[in-house]
Amino acid sequence: MKRAIIAGLTIWVCYQELDSDLGFWLPAVGGMDQGYALAQIAVLAIVATIIFGGAVSLAYQTLTWIFE
Repeated sequence: MKRAIIAGLTIWVCYQELDSDLGFWLPAVGGMDQGYALAQIAVLAIVATIIFGGAVSLAYQTLTWIFE
């Protein structure tokens, strides 16, 4: 139960951090007509997924090490 609460809290904190930074990462809407924005959004989504997954995994392992 303790692990589930810690993992949920970690995911929530990481999501809040990613959500606050997301406004700065997305390209301008004006680039949509040339297709640049779609490619940038796809790349940023992949990079964000990798960063988010790494942060959650690292936080979970660190908290597991601390609390056990």
